[in-house]
Amino acid sequence: MSTKMYINRLNRKTTEGTLYDMFCSNGVYPLSVEIKKNIVGIDSKGYGFIIVDDNDVSAALMLDGIIIDGREIAVKEATERGYRKPVTMGSRNEDY
Repeated sequence: MSTKMYINRLNRKTTEGTLYDMFCSNGVYPLSVEIKKNIVGIDSKGYGFIIVDDNDVSAALMLDGIIIDGREIAVKEATERGYRKPVTMGSRNEDY
């Protein structure tokens, strides 16, 4: 089985290759790496996800706080997001 990990506080210049190499150099071999990008698909949003084998989860969590490209990253297990109310374009006070 595999587990999805949430990686936050990434430098906006960090690439998926850099993230993959950092985890591999610390003994965690991601099955996939994805850094979320803005709507245009060029700039990083500063967070992403990796998928690791269940045996590597504790090792991945130990990398919380290491520095990549000058930023201290946060690593934790990803959780499912529930239903979110859609954003409407209109007056700010419509729902209040």
